[in-house]
Amino acid sequence: MNEPLGVTMTTIGTRTNGSPRVWIEGSRLDRAGFQPSTRYRLEIDEADQSILLRLDPQGERIVSRRAKGEAVSPVVEIASVKALSVFDGLEQLAIRFECGFIRISPAASDRRKLERSMRLRHRLAKGDPLRVGSVSTGLGVLALAMHEGLQNAGLESTLAFSVEIDQGYQDHSQQANPVWAADTVAIAAPMQEVAFDPQLLASLPQIDIIEAGIPCTAHSVAGRAKKGLAMPEHDPVAGHLVAGFLAIVAACNPAVVVVENVVQYMQSASFAILSNQLTEWGYDVRSTVLSGEDYGCLEHRRVWPWWPLHPALTSTLTPWHRSRRRNLSWATFSKTSLPTMRAGRRWLVSGQRKSVTSPLARASGCRPLVRTRPRSQR
Repeated sequence: MNEPLGVTMTTIGTRTNGSPRVWIEGSRLDRAGFQPSTRYRLEIDEADQSILLRLDPQGERIVSRRAKGEAVSPVVEIASVKALSVFDGLEQLAIRFECGFIRISPAASDRRKLERSMRLRHRLAKGDPLRVGSVSTGLGVLALAMHEGLQNAGLESTLAFSVEIDQGYQDHSQQANPVWAADTVAIAAPMQEVAFDPQLLASLPQIDIIEAGIPCTAHSVAGRAKKGLAMPEHDPVAGHLVAGFLAIVAACNPAVVVVENVVQYMQSASFAILSNQLTEWGYDVRSTVLSGEDYGCLEHRRVWPWWPLHPALTSTLTPWHRSRRRNLSWATFSKTSLPTMRAGRRWLVSGQRKSVTSPLARASGCRPLVRTRPRSQR
């Protein structure tokens, strides 16, 4: 492929009879050699979902012209329903101009939407496990909750990779958290280092779901007060992480994005950037506020999960917190308390009574104490 002379974006238009058309006009055509009355041929590359225009003295098509005052502008119009059917279901197109050659292909955002939708549908149709990526994994509470929730819905999943800045947390999670698989890629590095390391970023697999607990130290009331921040983004440690997370999402192209944070995050510039960018990429962004006391939590704490989805999934999903209230129970790894999303047994952990799921408890070497009943049965 030659160096481009220029790239422009356009939308698929409509003629007066309702048929689709692509209209190209201007100096970029002239620079590529497509001058008025020049002949060219049209080729369809179905494998790449593209239309190719090549200069050819024997070509069946001729570049048109349009006068604007004394100036004459070259025009190429493609109105073939058969040719444009390669773009069915798409809206935005990218036009790449080279010397004697033009490539018309789906815009990156539309191509990515199509790719993630087809990948997810294919995996569900075959019954293959959904591939999940985790960012700011910590000890993997959200990763495990998602795995169990999908399993309860009849869907298997596998943790494809984990990005976690603290190697100690990651090592412990890998040893004790049953969500880890033998082929899970463990990346112990800051997410911004992963995001802007081209080689490392390129090695991340394409996934179906990504979940993240973006650090809240700059967004919580206590964190901002302690650091004296006028706005969360002023924090040099955690204020800029939205950029790194978006880069990882862009590289992995998941169909579902799940993020949890403190309630204050929804008023931040970081969330505005995340929400707007994901919306532009074609996700349907949903959010809610969950209160710990409504789920049997030991700590009356409010958290804010939000989940951008591929639009095709929106109509088929019902938020679990609206359809069925479930106990929020707790697990303990070493000295750290972890919330999980299923009520289970009471276990004795380091001399304290905590409620954890059986797999976590067994993995952590806890011993059972007594059974508890879900809150709705008390």
